[in-house]
Amino acid sequence: MPPPGVDGCPGTGILTRVGSRDITAVLAGVGGVATRPQLVARGFSGYGLTRAVRAGIIQRIRRSRYALNDLDSTLKLAIQHGGVLGSLSAARLYGLWVGLDDRIHISWRSHGNVAKPARVIFGTRPEVLHHWHVAAEVSDSLLAVTPREALAQVLRTESRQLAVACADSAIRQGVLSDRDVRELFRSMPREIAEWERFIDGRSDSGLESMVRIWLIDRGIPFIFHKRIPGIGEVDFLIGRSLVFETDGGQFHDSARDAERDAVRNTRAAARGYITLRARYRMVMFAPHEWQRPLLEHLARGDHKRRVT
Repeated sequence: MPPPGVDGCPGTGILTRVGSRDITAVLAGVGGVATRPQLVARGFSGYGLTRAVRAGIIQRIRRSRYALNDLDSTLKLAIQHGGVLGSLSAARLYGLWVGLDDRIHISWRSHGNVAKPARVIFGTRPEVLHHWHVAAEVSDSLLAVTPREALAQVLRTESRQLAVACADSAIRQGVLSDRDVRELFRSMPREIAEWERFIDGRSDSGLESMVRIWLIDRGIPFIFHKRIPGIGEVDFLIGRSLVFETDGGQFHDSARDAERDAVRNTRAAARGYITLRARYRMVMFAPHEWQRPLLEHLARGDHKRRVT
């Protein structure tokens, strides 16, 4: 027999349905979580919500916060803390590149007793980081800060490489415009605002962003996303003849991908190009494995070879 409050029990179906709308469908339509007033406004009674929780149909994760039972655990934790996802956790939710960060970032609106907006760690679980809003942009979302606020928090608390890579992906994915991102950088303290010169929304991945920053830092000139007839578009062309490619897992792990890359390398070599490749592991964990060979090629002048 279905538990009390579930459709099928005489006289109780109305508690979890309004017309043809089931409460779980309504929650799913708003991202998996809603406030009590929001659900009451959609026709559900307070008593019906209580019965739905007791019947195990939905869960109450905080006062006046009702959610689907399978709500993502990270979202659930943020709401239990009285906030929403912020910084890199919100950026990940929007599909932005966040590198290796797997911590849980929770954000609250600024309070009058906070001296300055910054990251605050309150002695809870070590993988949980707390943030105050910094971009003065209010969102009604129960899930996460806005993309602009998320990026603002990333700029304030993360490294230059990660912040720029995240900003690049925001532009690339169309989550924020190039103009919005640059205006946000310029609103930051000077040492962060100076990172604006590294932004390039053409980056296909955070790996490209990180390699690009490294090349700029060392004053190594390059052409980004150069299209070479007969070979295709390469990530970086250094000088006349040195090609550098970043190979993330999404487009380079299958046998077909490996064959395609080998064909490109062969065609490039036949025309006089030298191709260097760096895998995800190399860029993220062992940069010396690609930086040292690249510098050795430059020292020998291999980037000046004649190509056909």
